Amino acid sequence: MNKKRILFSVFGAVMLLIGLGAVLYTQTIGKRTTVGFFGIDPEYQDAFRNLTADSEAFSDIRWIELSDEEAFSPEIRRKVDLLVSWNGYLTDKLALNALPLPGEIRARYPRSIQISPNFSFIPDGRQREEEEGREFRVMPVLLNHYEAAYFEVFLRRTGLSRPRTLGDLEGFARASREWAESPMIAAGADDQNLFLMISLLAESVGGAEGYLQLIDDMRNQNDFDHSLEIPIRGKAPEETTFGSILDLIKGWQREGLLLPEWYEADERLVTVFMEDNHAAAVFMSLEEHRRKPFLTIKYFQAAPFPPQKGVKEATVEPAVSVLCFDETDLTRPLLDLFSSEIGQENLSAATRLGPAALKGAAFDIQADDARYYAAASSGGPVPDLGRAVFLRQKERAEMAGQIREYLSRP
Repeated sequence: MNKKRILFSVFGAVMLLIGLGAVLYTQTIGKRTTVGFFGIDPEYQDAFRNLTADSEAFSDIRWIELSDEEAFSPEIRRKVDLLVSWNGYLTDKLALNALPLPGEIRARYPRSIQISPNFSFIPDGRQREEEEGREFRVMPVLLNHYEAAYFEVFLRRTGLSRPRTLGDLEGFARASREWAESPMIAAGADDQNLFLMISLLAESVGGAEGYLQLIDDMRNQNDFDHSLEIPIRGKAPEETTFGSILDLIKGWQREGLLLPEWYEADERLVTVFMEDNHAAAVFMSLEEHRRKPFLTIKYFQAAPFPPQKGVKEATVEPAVSVLCFDETDLTRPLLDLFSSEIGQENLSAATRLGPAALKGAAFDIQADDARYYAAASSGGPVPDLGRAVFLRQKERAEMAGQIREYLSRP
C-alpha cells in the first residue's frame, strides 16, 4: 500500500511538473511577436524585415505571409500581433478590434492623417462621422500616390501651365492633339490602375466627403447596373452618379482625348507612347513611375490629379499600414521603429515609396511629394475604390471586368 502511495505521489509530482513546464513553455512562446503580411509585395516585406535584422532586440520576431483565408478569418487577431497590409476595406473592418495606438505615435503624423476616417475610428464603428472621439488605430507607414505626369515638351509647345482643374486638363489634352492623336493614357489593363483612374475622377468631382460616401454606398451594392446609379455627393453637381464618372471617361475616349482602349493598355504600351512622344498626360502610380526608364520619365512633370473646382480635398494614395492586435514586449518598439525618423527613412529608401510620417528623409523628390500630397490635402490620403470597396481580389477582378465591358460600349 505504501509503495502504491509513493508511486501515486511520484506520478502526481511528475504530472504537476509537466503541467508547470507546459504553462511556462506556452507563456514563453506567447511572448514571441508575430508580424503578418497580407497583400504586400515580397520586396516590401523584405524592407520591414531588414529594418530589424541587425538588432538583437528584435531577434525574436516571427514574420509570416497570410493567405486570403487567414486574413479574412476572425482568428487573425490570435494569429498575428501586428498586421501589415494596404489600407482599405480590410483595415476598416479589422480596426474596430485593433488596439488604439499611443498619442506619441499619432503625433508623428500630419493632421490630415490623424483625423482621417481611414486611419482613426469611432469605437462603435461610426467611421465616417464626427471628428471627436476618434482613436488612431491604423498606422500608415508608406504612401503610393497616383499622379498625373505631363510631358514638358507639350507644355512648352502649347504655352499652357500645368493643369490646375479638370477643365485645364481637358484643355491641355485638346491643345496637344496637334502632335498626339490620343494625348492622355493609362495602363488600364491592370485592375489596380483601372480603379485608380476611376478613383481619381470620383474624388476630383465629389471631393473628400463625396468620395468617402461613394465608398460606403458601393460596399452595400453588389449589382453592377445598380452601382451605376449610386449618387456622387459632396461637391459633385446634382444628379452626378458613379455612372457619370464612367461616362466622362467614355466621352474622353470618343473625343480621342484619352486612348480609346486605354482600359486594355499595359505598362509596356504606355512606355512606348511616352518614348515616341505620343503622350501628353500619363496617369500612373508611384510604383509604376519607378518602372519607367529614366531617359523617358525625366521629361514628364508629376503632379496630383487636378480637382474639378480647383480645391484639392483628398489624394488617392493607398498606404502600406500597420494594425496592432495584441501587446507583446516588441509590438510597441516595432510601431515606434516603423514610424520613427530612421525607420521612415530606411523604409522609403528600400521601397522607393513615400514616407507617411512627418519626419524621415524620403528616397527622392517623388517620394517626398507623396508625403506632401497626403499632408497638404485636407482629406488626407484615401485608398482606391478597388481596395476600399472590395475585400477579395476575386471581387475586384469581377468589377474591373464589368467596368471594362461598360467602357467598351459605343
